[in-house]
Amino acid sequence: MAETLRISQGEAGGVTIAISGPLDLETAPGVWDQAVRAATTATKELVLDLTGLGVCDGVGVGLLAELDRSAPGQTRLDGGSDELHELLKMARLEKGQDTRAPSVGFFSSVGQATAALLATIHALISFTGDVTAAIIPAIRTLNGTRLREILRNCVRVGADAVPVVSFLGLLIGYILSVQATKALETVGTTSLVPMVVGFSTFREFGALIAAIILAGRSGSAFAAELGTMKVTEEMDAYRTLGLNPIVVLVIPRILAGVIVTPLLTIYSIVLAIVGGSIPLLTKGYSFGAYIDSVFNSVVTADFAQAMVKGLVFGLLVAMLGCFHGMRTGRGADAVGASTTKAVVAGIVAVLIADSIVSTIFYNLGY
Repeated sequence: MAETLRISQGEAGGVTIAISGPLDLETAPGVWDQAVRAATTATKELVLDLTGLGVCDGVGVGLLAELDRSAPGQTRLDGGSDELHELLKMARLEKGQDTRAPSVGFFSSVGQATAALLATIHALISFTGDVTAAIIPAIRTLNGTRLREILRNCVRVGADAVPVVSFLGLLIGYILSVQATKALETVGTTSLVPMVVGFSTFREFGALIAAIILAGRSGSAFAAELGTMKVTEEMDAYRTLGLNPIVVLVIPRILAGVIVTPLLTIYSIVLAIVGGSIPLLTKGYSFGAYIDSVFNSVVTADFAQAMVKGLVFGLLVAMLGCFHGMRTGRGADAVGASTTKAVVAGIVAVLIADSIVSTIFYNLGY
């Protein structure tokens, strides 16, 4: 038991509890109930006199915090070390205060969201500048190791995505053909279905399929990998060795995205055209005539638009995946949050870029 536990009642509901000697696992349980009962009578002020306090472990801190919570009035500490005061400050619950998170008003929420968005845009601009400054020297000094890293990422971004791109390409082409056939049958112009399929896949769906798959698979993988490296302090290890993480980790992934996405775009276009032939073949339409109609309905500008979109989409998705991976915070859920942000930001950026590129081509007359 503590050497001394002196309780004195003051005037008008004040109580002073003076503790001398150790307050630890051995002594605190013996005085716990007596001290708490005294604290509950301190309707005005509870004074904890710790000038004579000796050793105080976690149990002792728990008792002092319990006295603070039990006192109806205010609590004042006399004596004790600065470290003990900090511990009690962290454990303290203010009397009558709602411990739930304070509600945030509508305008405050809008302001906070706007500030966060502006901070993200500022960080993205800075990241883009870092990548732009590093990419040309990195390309000039390519060596075998970096080339292998780029090829490894090309395989992950491109070759590993072929099955799902094939499946989606066939489905998109089939759905376009079915819907177009249903609509054009009503006006007796079923022969225009190949034109609809070809025009839509070359100008829109080919690049979109590749970009969305890239965002879902590779953009998320880039964010998760770089985020994990940051959480485990591998990024710091690279810097300690004099290596720039932008050059070593980010640029190979961005180059892989830019190289592979146009190729995936062409592949998805081919599969969409093949899928679009299925409904017409069931109606007696020959495959050769269907292919001729498709390629007679598209021009070089359509193919150019698909390639430009593939390049832009690949660059955006890869950059945003790396950007959010490099901005991963600390904690168990930080990598998951970065991955989610990378996927959402990638898809949104692709759709915005799609509208901009389509508008530019439209205004140019293509």
